[in-house]
Amino acid sequence: YARQARDALLAGRPGELGPLMGCNFDQRAAIYPISPRNRRMVEIAREHGTQAKYTGSGGAVIGVIEGDEQYEQLAKAYRAENYEICKPITQPPAAGGADVISAGRTQQE
Repeated sequence: YARQARDALLAGRPGELGPLMGCNFDQRAAIYPISPRNRRMVEIAREHGTQAKYTGSGGAVIGVIEGDEQYEQLAKAYRAENYEICKPITQPPAAGGADVISAGRTQQE
C-alpha cells in the first residue's frame, strides 16, 4: 500500500490516501496483534468518516481529514477517550484539501 499511496500523492490524488491507510491497518492487524487501546484510535477515526493507521510507535495513529469541521468532531471524540490529537502544518499544504492528523495516548497513561 505504501507504493500506491506514494503514486497517488505524486499524481495529485490525495483522496486515495485514506482508503489505502485503512487497508494498511487492516492488513497489519491481521498479521500482528494490536492492543485494544491502539486499535480504538483507528476505530474512532472510522466512526467519524475517515481513515487512520497505527504507526507502530507504541501509541499513535496517523490519518487524513477533510476540513476543520471533521477535525473538530474527531478531536472531541479522541479527547473524550483521553487521547490527544494534533493537526501538523504540511509544507506545502496538502493538495485537494486533505489534511494530516495524528492522535496518541495522553501522558497520564
